[in-house]
Amino acid sequence: MLVKTRSASAEEITFYGIDGEEAENFLRTIRKRALMEGKQRDNAWIADFAALCFAGDALRWYETLDDDVQLDWSKLRRAILDWLPNTAPRPTDPSSAPQAARAASPALAASPTAASAPAPAPPTPLNTAAFAQERTVPFLEGSFQITSLNGNSMGYLSRAMDADATYPRTNSRYSALRVSFALLQDRHTIKLLDLSGGDQFLGLTWRNLAPSDWTKSEKYTAAIVPMSFFPSETKWKSANVQDKGASQHHIWSLSRDKTLQASFIDNAGGAHRLQSVASKGERIRFVRDVEKFIKNDPNYTQVARLDIVFLRLVFVPDE
Repeated sequence: MLVKTRSASAEEITFYGIDGEEAENFLRTIRKRALMEGKQRDNAWIADFAALCFAGDALRWYETLDDDVQLDWSKLRRAILDWLPNTAPRPTDPSSAPQAARAASPALAASPTAASAPAPAPPTPLNTAAFAQERTVPFLEGSFQITSLNGNSMGYLSRAMDADATYPRTNSRYSALRVSFALLQDRHTIKLLDLSGGDQFLGLTWRNLAPSDWTKSEKYTAAIVPMSFFPSETKWKSANVQDKGASQHHIWSLSRDKTLQASFIDNAGGAHRLQSVASKGERIRFVRDVEKFIKNDPNYTQVARLDIVFLRLVFVPDE
């Protein structure tokens, strides 16, 4: 971890998640900075500041955390210590030090007292491999192939955004959007790779729909957008400044057949499993219920319903 001066910014404090010692040093450094800023009681401010310091494996691990942990320093610091326990051997009991010294000295070793003192048993080696295995999170990198329900390929999710500021379809895998994520059973985040403009993550936004409105009609659709954390507002938002609707990024999971799944959370904490559809054969959208969506949108014909509307986004790992 690199810490430069008293006026160090978040960019000058870097936490890589190497081991328990680095984790403890990171926590102390963050606490000192919060104290200097008069924010030592502000868990939200500290969490937002600390979030800017994660890099490498630590950043990947951080993005697997639930939002309530990411946004609360009291929870985040405990999560860090749980992830990186201090595996260093405990110091030898001070009371055994004189005996060890006598055993090592020829003069003292000849005395009856020293001869009768049993040599201290060697410390039991720690199984550090077990710790490493416990905190190892498998990460995957690849892209998303668009297929029909019968498995026919329809291209890939493109890395180039369209005029609607969302990710459309592309025929070439070379122009596909590349992503990285942890293989977890619960909801997680998906990081976007090979993009400029800082860290961005795959998200969904219900454009122009407030968090309390997107559940009111089955005809509403959610667009796939990049999302970033805005420190000045201490919140996650769509990278497109024109998106004012409800947006979330900690919503993804992967089924056993590698199909991308999205569970959007409503204001009451309920999870809504969304389904993917295609609009005009190019724009990919997520809806709450495909059947009800079709009934509410007269633009979808029976042919479109069979050939285009029902889609799967299937993860394809890099070769």
